[in-house]
Amino acid sequence: MSTRAVHKYSLLKYLLYILPAFALWFVLAIYPHIAIYPISFYKWNGLPWGKMTWVGLNNFRNFFFNPSYSRLVWKSILYVVSLVVIQTPLALLVTTLIHSMRKGGGLFSGIFFFPVILSTVVVSLTWKYMYDPNLGSINAVLSIVGLNALKTNWLELDMAPVFAVVIHVWHKIGYPMTIIFAGLTTIPDSLYDAANVDGANGIQKYFRITLPLLMPTILRILLLTIITGGLAFDYSYLLGPVSTNMFVSKVDTLAVWVYKSGNEGNMGWPAAVGVVLSIVFVLVYIIYHFVSKRTEGKIS
Repeated sequence: MSTRAVHKYSLLKYLLYILPAFALWFVLAIYPHIAIYPISFYKWNGLPWGKMTWVGLNNFRNFFFNPSYSRLVWKSILYVVSLVVIQTPLALLVTTLIHSMRKGGGLFSGIFFFPVILSTVVVSLTWKYMYDPNLGSINAVLSIVGLNALKTNWLELDMAPVFAVVIHVWHKIGYPMTIIFAGLTTIPDSLYDAANVDGANGIQKYFRITLPLLMPTILRILLLTIITGGLAFDYSYLLGPVSTNMFVSKVDTLAVWVYKSGNEGNMGWPAAVGVVLSIVFVLVYIIYHFVSKRTEGKIS
């Protein structure tokens, strides 16, 4: 048997090995994402034997021109902006401080990463209890320090999504910290040695060496943060009141409402929202791609 035939046989063998896993991945992950595009133009109850009625762009019109849905969009935007503003700078600051420590860095890294291993349900319900206006520890602490005027029903405020972001950051900040720490380890020590010879202080080294070389890493974290925030569901849903599915709480984001609206008997509307979100995320990725290429070009 020739070498070329042996190579083809080996390639075919490896393809057969991965075919079952690929088929399962396609059916469970890829096909559902593709299927939402045609479904978004229909009114359908979601059942295989259910009638699909063509409604054209009505589902999209309902999304863009319904005031109640626009409020949910703004809540989702508030969630994303708050997550970017709070999590990214905090992760950068904490990771930089831990990386600069001579002793105890591993201990503090473990402390910040520990919440990641906790269940989202446990974390959300614990914080929900803390936010409780009557029995919660937050209002109790405010009473102890004499700030009774600040006591409130936190999850009934218009900025309630921000309090869901606080939980998100506390629970998941270990992930961006790990990515930033990996980026810090790639910066050569020789650059800092040269800066020391030139008499640069710590602040100058940080803003002239560390931060510029970390920009590709920071951009990746921003991309992941925006996508994660745009799809935020678990914290907002679990912080909401125990009520009927269609009840809209102050903490609900667009992703939560998409889940709840699936019980209305029209899967076309959630599919339309999914299409809009996918387009937004593609645009965000395109912007990230060009900005990242330009940043990496400046570094090189």
